[in-house]
Amino acid sequence: MYSKTEVLRSIYLYLVSLVGVIMLIFSFIAASQHSISFVFRGSGKDLYFVSEVARDIAAILAGLLLFLSHWNIIKKEGRFGPGTLSKTQNDVNFWGNLFFYIVSFIGLMIFVFSFITIIGSFFSVNYVDVPITPNQKIPGAPKPNIPDSYLSVNVKSLLQSVMSFVVGFVVWLFSWGTLQKLRTSELKNL
Repeated sequence: MYSKTEVLRSIYLYLVSLVGVIMLIFSFIAASQHSISFVFRGSGKDLYFVSEVARDIAAILAGLLLFLSHWNIIKKEGRFGPGTLSKTQNDVNFWGNLFFYIVSFIGLMIFVFSFITIIGSFFSVNYVDVPITPNQKIPGAPKPNIPDSYLSVNVKSLLQSVMSFVVGFVVWLFSWGTLQKLRTSELKNL
């Protein structure tokens, strides 16, 4: 019978790799759509597209890193292909492993999505509000000169994202480190 904790580890590694690939695919599609919309729109003044493409590029990088790092572990530990799991009965820490894999996954997702939000915070689009005056409602009246929108750093969102980023990283680091220690001790006991 296959070790349940090794099966858990494989599920976790494949799940995170899959999330990375899904992020990579959908973020690439979104970046392409935003870029094409920007080109065919013909307006260099609408900064919304710059903001969206920056977030898409951050999500592409995050998805690529998630996939490559976890797929590397899968390949390194020989978890790809036939006969990859060792046949052992040592499942003393199954429920502990399950708990820490779930916590690790949650921490990693918080960490990754906070990273994307941090990048997006640097490309916050500020739209200039122009009040409607009575002159604008009169047909043939000259239109007022409306200032352009501009990009800025959304400091509030940036600080919130950095805090989420740190919390997600600490949660992931602690739970992944615990899992590595549990796995090392289990492999020594075989």
